[in-house]
Amino acid sequence: MSKIDGTNIPEGQDLNQAESEAKEKKEQDELIKKNLNNAKFLNFLQKNPDAINNATDDNYIKEKILIFEQIQKVKENVKRYLKEGSGLDAGARVDDSFVESVEKISIDSPDDFAFFSSKIAKYLESVDKNKTLEVAYQGAASVLGMELNYNQLSDSDRRKFVEEVHSRIAQFQSQFEAGAEDAEKQRSFKSYIPFTETRKDYTSKIDSIRKSIAQLKISEGKLNKDSILATLGEIESIKSELKGNQAFEIVRDEFKKRVEERIKQAMDAGNDSSLIRDAESSKRMRANQSILEDDECDDIDKCIRDYSKEKLISGAKELVDKREAVTLNVFEKGITNIRDKGIKLGLTNEECNEQIIPVLKAKIDELTSGSKDPQKAIKLILAKRILNNLE
Repeated sequence: MSKIDGTNIPEGQDLNQAESEAKEKKEQDELIKKNLNNAKFLNFLQKNPDAINNATDDNYIKEKILIFEQIQKVKENVKRYLKEGSGLDAGARVDDSFVESVEKISIDSPDDFAFFSSKIAKYLESVDKNKTLEVAYQGAASVLGMELNYNQLSDSDRRKFVEEVHSRIAQFQSQFEAGAEDAEKQRSFKSYIPFTETRKDYTSKIDSIRKSIAQLKISEGKLNKDSILATLGEIESIKSELKGNQAFEIVRDEFKKRVEERIKQAMDAGNDSSLIRDAESSKRMRANQSILEDDECDDIDKCIRDYSKEKLISGAKELVDKREAVTLNVFEKGITNIRDKGIKLGLTNEECNEQIIPVLKAKIDELTSGSKDPQKAIKLILAKRILNNLE
């Protein structure tokens, strides 16, 4: 009996096979050693109730290494899943502690974890497959004058959108052909341009339409209705199947908690730009229905809207209370700025007025009963004019 790297080789065994097995064993030993020197793996391993009794079982350790590696992959997939569903850069919030509970599910309910892992991977695969098609359809919609935010459409609205694009393309091309024939007779082309802005003269209209047709022909080569509808169906089905899965619900609850923490921190810091992003994210999550439920999005929206109302009230007060001289432009610009911010934070134009008008009325009463300071008189004149415009 001979040896290779300390491994006994039975008489008659193929030398190449023995070398291969010896190499494989060495690689496995190195893999086990590497992972047993990894603090993250050890932390995962100790959560397994049977780990201590199987500490010397290489096959057991190798099995746990595979699960641990899968968890790391799931963590990266969860980051992407949350980003796709919310529009937020979720990477900074999906740290190791975020998936700690998912690790527990992989130990307590391995079947649930395996299902979660496979569905998240499939979801991302379908999303990637759909991206190039989305770009093509968005481009075609732009040419056709369809103004919308694809990321904020619901699943059913996205399917309607795809059908509408194809319907409009057929209609658009048909009208162009009819218009081109009439153009030879020097007839006005205006009535044949339903999806583009009115041009100043006949020639520019013709040129614009021809360019649009050329763009659509480029897009049409990338439009695949059957493919995008099938992929949208896959995505919708996966989102439905994930609901109720233990691992998914843990991720969802943790994400909700962190979004709420993020919003609170932004409010405390007066970080309106962050809150505006969160308001947009809420719209996307509501449309996608892939992370938070509608009532949870309602809670987020209400929280941001209440904050926005308070900001409008304080902003209007500060505007009137300015010590420096003001003009109509200063007043109008100030009101416009606080209104625009309120709208971005989820309020309607009417709701903005509901916050601003009482402030102006109170300030007018205050200025009326105050001293005869010329600057106060100027503010009173301007405030009354602004109030009149708002009412």
